Amino acid sequence: MKILFLANSNHIKPAIVLQKLVKKEWINSVQFSVVTNGKNGRLQKLIDKNKIKSFVIDTKKDLKHIIHSEKADYLICCGWNSLLPSDIITLPKKVSLNCHSSYLPDYKGASVFKHYWSNWENQTGATVHIMDKKFDTGNIVAQKKMSLKWYYTPKTILKLVSSITADLIIEAINQIESGDYGEPQKGGRYFYKISNARHILYWFYNGLATTLGFPKKLTPHKKIETN
Repeated sequence: MKILFLANSNHIKPAIVLQKLVKKEWINSVQFSVVTNGKNGRLQKLIDKNKIKSFVIDTKKDLKHIIHSEKADYLICCGWNSLLPSDIITLPKKVSLNCHSSYLPDYKGASVFKHYWSNWENQTGATVHIMDKKFDTGNIVAQKKMSLKWYYTPKTILKLVSSITADLIIEAINQIESGDYGEPQKGGRYFYKISNARHILYWFYNGLATTLGFPKKLTPHKKIETN
């Protein structure tokens, strides 16, 4: 089984996930390679330390070439910050998967761990889903919930969610190998990217709302009514 792990070279999430996969020795049971966007960063240090096969790309054309040349069965996106076109996500022999830091179908979007924090949520989660032409809308293959405390920071939430993602990747691939490609998702909310200053403003507002018992004002989002 050939797996390509696509990730930002200096992002916290893929570094935590890859470290967990290394500790579980799971990557030794497959042909595992990492594709990054830079030669430096916390992920690259982990790659070098564990002597993991890797590629550095500058363009999506480079990624397409690597998927072809490596004859990848799976492409796993983890902490990659741009939407991949259909002609790339359909290239792997089996499927392309995305590691999303929420319990889908709710909380679609980028950096949603900050929105969970701003909205004083008491639960979050992680999901591995099949990639399609939109953000975070493909079939849910594996996911898990986890509790949040009021004193958690956005970074704490990101680390906690990342820590359970490695197990979900393994679970998702095992499930797909058995012929189960997950369940379609419907509804939920898509949260927009906003500044850190606005996140802090919403955190104070929503905390006050929670304390006084009146409806919270959620950070900017749109409802998703269909798949």
